[in-house]
Amino acid sequence: MRLRDALWLCGVGLVAGGCDPNNEDPLVLTINGEPIGSIFGLRYLREPLLTEVGDTLEIEFDVKDPDNDPTFIWWAGQPPGWDFPPEAKRGTWTVPDDYWVEWLELFPLVTDDRDPAGTDMVWMAIYVEGAVVPVEDTGDTGSQGVGGAGLLQPWTGVKDTGDTGDSGDSGG
Repeated sequence: MRLRDALWLCGVGLVAGGCDPNNEDPLVLTINGEPIGSIFGLRYLREPLLTEVGDTLEIEFDVKDPDNDPTFIWWAGQPPGWDFPPEAKRGTWTVPDDYWVEWLELFPLVTDDRDPAGTDMVWMAIYVEGAVVPVEDTGDTGSQGVGGAGLLQPWTGVKDTGDTGDSGDSGG
């Protein structure tokens, strides 16, 4: 999911939530049986969901709407293999064998069918075991061994010459 998508969904959730005084917001109680936490108004799944490349992860939401309105779950970005219709409370994700993201962050937006809609949004993460993270081959190994230019050179701006400053004189 791109940051732009997440910000858009956050904005929609904040603007639309609670506009109708007669419509109470739906509330996500659990995801896969795990309770939802909250800090400073940000609601989040306390533990990441875990899956592996090639496996199918089942995702189930427990949503309560105080007005008993029908609810829908919207996703700003969906990875390949995602199957979660908006009107469903249960969906699946079949992780492709060549999937490349280890940590997938999602911001499902739950709405009811009123106008304007009541909303709830939850941050959740999925860890994908065995994801093949692509590495760009630049031909540079990034290290010249102990005492070489090494990986820290871009941060320090100082090239290590290998001179330790010790002339071998014990100073005595």
